[in-house]
Amino acid sequence: MVKRIKIFLLLAIVWLGSGGSVVAAPKAIYGEDGALLSDVATYLGSGQYTHENGQLLEAGVRMPQGIAFSPDGTLLVADTRNQLIKRVKGEQVTTYAGIEGLPVDGFGLPVGALLDGTAKEAAFQRPQGIAVSEDGSVYVADTNNHAIRRISPEGEVTTLAGDGIAGSRDGSGKKARFNHPADVAVAKDGTIYVADSGNHLIRRIVAGEVETLTAASARYIEAVEGVPLLAGDYADGALTKAKFNEPSGLALDAAGNLYVSDTGNHLIRYLNFTTNKVSTVAGDIAAVKKAQRGQEQFAEGAFVDGASQTARFNGPKGLAVTAEGGVVIADSRNHAIRYLFKGTVMTLAGSERGEAGDRDGINGQNRFYEPTDVAVNENGEVYIADSGNNLIKKWSLYQLPELPRNNEIKVVYGQKLILFDTQPELKNNSRTMVPVRAVVEAFGYTSNYQKQTVTLEKGNTSIEMRVGSRTMKVVKGNETYTKELDIAPYIKDERFMVPIRFFSEEFGLEVHWYGPLRTVILRDK
Repeated sequence: MVKRIKIFLLLAIVWLGSGGSVVAAPKAIYGEDGALLSDVATYLGSGQYTHENGQLLEAGVRMPQGIAFSPDGTLLVADTRNQLIKRVKGEQVTTYAGIEGLPVDGFGLPVGALLDGTAKEAAFQRPQGIAVSEDGSVYVADTNNHAIRRISPEGEVTTLAGDGIAGSRDGSGKKARFNHPADVAVAKDGTIYVADSGNHLIRRIVAGEVETLTAASARYIEAVEGVPLLAGDYADGALTKAKFNEPSGLALDAAGNLYVSDTGNHLIRYLNFTTNKVSTVAGDIAAVKKAQRGQEQFAEGAFVDGASQTARFNGPKGLAVTAEGGVVIADSRNHAIRYLFKGTVMTLAGSERGEAGDRDGINGQNRFYEPTDVAVNENGEVYIADSGNNLIKKWSLYQLPELPRNNEIKVVYGQKLILFDTQPELKNNSRTMVPVRAVVEAFGYTSNYQKQTVTLEKGNTSIEMRVGSRTMKVVKGNETYTKELDIAPYIKDERFMVPIRFFSEEFGLEVHWYGPLRTVILRDK
């Protein structure tokens, strides 16, 4: 894990409450290993492969591929396999555009179509990327319709470019053609950028006119014996000569320049419109060149944090730029959310071993399944289209509760400050000792102290510790074993004091020491 990256999302802010007696928690807290303390929670979706609207955690989405915030703060979701655009307002999920109750195919899935009209009359076919302009217009990469659609603030859906047929052709409106466009981005001046994934191109729409910005690939491989396949390519340099391999994610920065997820090459690229140059800002170029030499369709993906030139991705897709200029990346086949800032890549969420799953929780413990897009709200929270799990999840920083402003050692469990009648203390300048009863009762245990021995009990588990002995006895059902504590318990003010690290192993907690506020943080793994 990369240490101490200070990004817009993570800036520490400390302020005094009334009378200067209370200090609010900083916004960014790092553990001793340099890991950023954060949490992931399910925001939208039951996780079932369904289509129902309703309350946030009861609604259904099918493989959501794109998300974006409207100017009013509502979240829009490309509900891809339901052929709909959905909206989250308050606690409710509703259909923003698309026909509900479409005919279904042999798998029971709605069949898409290309149809303009009012929001309730319009039809889409595998919509993916979404972007919202400052006037509230919504632009959709309608992937399997090979078209770019617009939803006006009044709710009218029109086809901005493309005619429903795959191809590669510049021109205005229906004269233009795309091949499975995957994402869109809208600049402040109304220019629309398109990741034309199937054509391996970056396109632009100005006043309804489509033009191609980058060079077409001329690299063919033999994916099937005797059948040539046009594959993507790689080249940095002049914009008109730059090449891509299935680009699928776009994000504009404050300067109006464009970040691109070059998905087939597992790279993050940057289009600078001032210099009209394309550069690679993250990912292993050597792996791309190796794939080209071997006539492979795609480069080999991997999972590596660190310096941007040596960092590795596996199928990066959706992007979001933070206010400070960093880039949040949905690293889809690594099942992780990554962050690029000032030449360094770190993992914000998901397993650093690339393990797929569906689990909310703290950093290092949460899991995703092929996340495809990200969006950052004004509070710095990251929303994630967890496509393979049919969910939208939310990443946020861990924040301490309000704490007394003093030099005493404090212990918090999640958002709860644990109160003690005998204060915790440091032993050997590094071991935090706490009265065991006050902590274990927060977890539903009872404690009994007799003859220099304390016994903790809950259900079929009991833990026995003795004053002056580092050995503790644990009984769990029919299993009995002993463990060594890092420091022996003792009595202080008639309270049985134990090392706080004891709770990490026996209670399944993550334990961190936050020096600036002299606080021990306990979080459920």
